Amino acid sequence: MKKINVILTLLVLLSGYSLAQMMPMMGGWMPKEMGSMEGQMHEFHPFLAHMGMPDDPGKVSLRILGFQQRLAGISQNGYGAHLETGLWDRVGLHIRNDDIQRDGTEIMLQFAFLRSQDKEEGIAAIVENEMPGATGETTAKFKVGLTAIKKFWGQPLHLAWHYGPSDKMSEFTASQVINVNERLGLIIEYSGISNASTVAYLLEGLKIRLTPFMNLGIAFQSPVTADKEFDTRTLLQIETNI
Repeated sequence: MKKINVILTLLVLLSGYSLAQMMPMMGGWMPKEMGSMEGQMHEFHPFLAHMGMPDDPGKVSLRILGFQQRLAGISQNGYGAHLETGLWDRVGLHIRNDDIQRDGTEIMLQFAFLRSQDKEEGIAAIVENEMPGATGETTAKFKVGLTAIKKFWGQPLHLAWHYGPSDKMSEFTASQVINVNERLGLIIEYSGISNASTVAYLLEGLKIRLTPFMNLGIAFQSPVTADKEFDTRTLLQIETNI
């Protein structure tokens, strides 16, 4: 199974890169309106992780994903969504549920208390409530945390840490977004949850820009710890930015 996943990952990366290289040559087929919007293209978001800094006021990003995961030969399907928007300068809203059928929905406020002059790097504080949703619990969970973004050679690294005082659970994510060109982005994400035990996963994916405001992503996720909820997970995501 691991060999198959490696082969599939390589094929996806190669096909995505080839498509991204071909799309500039197809510029003559694109409407003039789309060509004039090239300068307005939004940056690629992480796959499952939080943005390190809130969006500018008025910007809205929606990530809708479907996935199939396998554990001990048994397949299971699911879907989730992320909604992010800038409310005011330095303040953003993030609503997230990675598995709507099984998880609760997280509603977060993000405040950038430290940022660079160009607003591309900084640190933000977050407060959130995780609504019970499909978890079967009767009360919401209050959490606090920090997010940050740091650029290395122009490529953004998104970091996020959450802590729940009620159950003393910590969650950490790190997402490195690599912009290959205007139409192709590669994403490597680490995510881990620590309580009585630690569960962590590694995700490798890519995103292809279909229009200035829409991206298509595909990714593969696998555990890096003995404790796990699945052996492999394949994800497909549509991302829209307005």
